Amino acid sequence: MSITQFIHRGKHMYGERTAFVFGQRATTFTELYNRVARTASLLRELDPSNNAFVGILTAGSDHAITTFFASSWAGNTLMALPLFHVSGILMSNSAIMFGNTLHILPAFDPVKVMQTVQEKQIAQALLIPTMLQMVVNHPSFADHDLSSLRYIRYGGSPIDQALLMDVKGKLPGADLMQVYGQTECVPATFLHHIDHGEAGVASGRTRSAGTPCLGVEIVIRDEAVAQCAVVGLADKKWGEKVHAEIVLKPGASLMESELADFCRDYLAGYKVPKSFQTVETIPLTAVGKVDKVAIRKLRD
Repeated sequence: MSITQFIHRGKHMYGERTAFVFGQRATTFTELYNRVARTASLLRELDPSNNAFVGILTAGSDHAITTFFASSWAGNTLMALPLFHVSGILMSNSAIMFGNTLHILPAFDPVKVMQTVQEKQIAQALLIPTMLQMVVNHPSFADHDLSSLRYIRYGGSPIDQALLMDVKGKLPGADLMQVYGQTECVPATFLHHIDHGEAGVASGRTRSAGTPCLGVEIVIRDEAVAQCAVVGLADKKWGEKVHAEIVLKPGASLMESELADFCRDYLAGYKVPKSFQTVETIPLTAVGKVDKVAIRKLRD
């Protein structure tokens, strides 16, 4: 299925219904189709060979989404804006597919988010835990009516238990779902809203990646390894080498040679780490992702 089939479907099924709202500018599904078609035609005129890449350098906006779909229609695209991530792309696609109105903010601002939810009666929002925390802990949170929110999708990192309890207490009408994946492979796993209940929190399930999506298989390859992170370190001969930081489970032990042999069974030779370092913890960023910069500073 071509990604632009969503545009065709939206035009024929939803017509004059509002597709996007950006500031004071609203775009219907028909207008979106026409704009995408015109932009795609212009891109084809600029490069009839259809081999060029289009770089979209702007803040998140309705024009950015229009150009994204037009680039896909006309040829290839390279995005460098807040919507570059698979989550933004999927939110755009799903809104168009189901005829929902997508309200676009140029950048995250907790007050603007709350104002938009209240004024536009937003039913679904996609945020990362850090953004959620900034919203529910904002001094003006109580001044906004966010009761229209029925679904909160989050990703980027697990949700802290204290934050989860805070969100459920302040937004009791909203179901939470965690989505885990990559831009290269789209969502891989998810945690359903029932996993965010008392049983899920008590079992530690909210700290996991969750249930595999359709077509995804999860296999635990080595039960001795609790966590790992792989980075590139400077190398005099090759320029860069593959290095792995390993956190072992309590009581477990592994030789570096065992780890290397294990990796060779599942990876191409050039992907096998050239060095391993067993550590107690792996440094994380403020949003809970592996801090590869900190690891490189420790090892280089």
